[in-house]
Amino acid sequence: MAEGAPNDPTREPTPVIGQRLAKAILGACLSQRRYPSFVFAGPAGVGKRTLALTFAQAANCLNRAPAGRSDEDVLFAARTQPRSAESQVSVWPCGECSECRHIANLTHPDVKLVMPLKPESESEDETRRSRDSQRAVDETMRRASEYALRQPRPVTETKWQISVQVVHWLRSEMAFAPMRARRRVIIVVDADRMNPVAANAFLKTLEEPQRDTTFVLTTERRHRLLATIRSRCQQVSFGPLTQEEIVSYLAQHGVKESDARIAAEVAEGSLRRALDFLDQPDEFLLPGAVEFFRLSRPGTENCLRLAEQADRLPVEGIIDSLLFLYNQALHVALKLPSCYAIRDQALSRRAQDMSFEMIQRRLEVLLRARREYEYNVNRRLFLFSMLSALAEPPAGS
Repeated sequence: MAEGAPNDPTREPTPVIGQRLAKAILGACLSQRRYPSFVFAGPAGVGKRTLALTFAQAANCLNRAPAGRSDEDVLFAARTQPRSAESQVSVWPCGECSECRHIANLTHPDVKLVMPLKPESESEDETRRSRDSQRAVDETMRRASEYALRQPRPVTETKWQISVQVVHWLRSEMAFAPMRARRRVIIVVDADRMNPVAANAFLKTLEEPQRDTTFVLTTERRHRLLATIRSRCQQVSFGPLTQEEIVSYLAQHGVKESDARIAAEVAEGSLRRALDFLDQPDEFLLPGAVEFFRLSRPGTENCLRLAEQADRLPVEGIIDSLLFLYNQALHVALKLPSCYAIRDQALSRRAQDMSFEMIQRRLEVLLRARREYEYNVNRRLFLFSMLSALAEPPAGS
């Protein structure tokens, strides 16, 4: 069989686990050679970037259609033949041809990926503004390889943005026909983080369809995209993965089942979170947050001590750590399965001292803090206020 031949029934169609609806939508578009622009919306770490790159590969794969078969033949076979035969006319990429490899590594000239970067201060000087614009483009191109297929996604700060300079660069790129691809694909990671000027410039790009170009916007917050941008893209929803899907994936990659089940609990439906936890558990469940949770009656000094670490610890990490711990406490209070609490007896004992109402109020505080954090400038004050609310719940707790 030829290298990467798509009619190998044992070949995995995509490296994304779950997401059957998203795959079905994209598979239908590929079968029909229909390439609208897309918004991939869903939680972090569930395969949006990976499936965007896989789609770009499939649109340009040199081996995708079986030899001697037309697009109509492939589509008809996929609709009419039994499942075993359907897998032999896959619309997914081979993953092995030169186009697939270059796209996987984000070294293909016609597949671009842009991401949020640390915002630069605006300059009144024209020369400096031009230099800053070129620096934003250079940094985008440099960092693109960090988002390659099967690479863990880099961490970005909440306040980083996609600038208008990068959008203008994309528009200038599209003034020319693709260098060698059948379909140019531009992937915008965290598209909701385009600043207002960039979002309006991007809207103009969508309003003037570019030949042989498809945009794929990924976001965890679909509602923050301009409604006019959403209306010009096909929506593809991604859901959280089930614990069993995560456990199965980790077990296939050599993780002990007990560890895989704890990682799946921590993950909250995100494979990326599960892998991060297994790799560096102390960075995922921050020790300072764990220590605070275990205090039966945290006082002002405990709140201050943890809040003073806001400059060197990610505030989102503290919030997420406490959310997980109180969720585990809720499982214990309701007598639901909890692999993590079984292993961590100190957490289990602390959970047994809390009433359901107490846990519920603390979860409400943390969920509100997660929503409001990005709008607060003073990290220490915000964290101290949140911790104080956890330490001093209303009377009757």
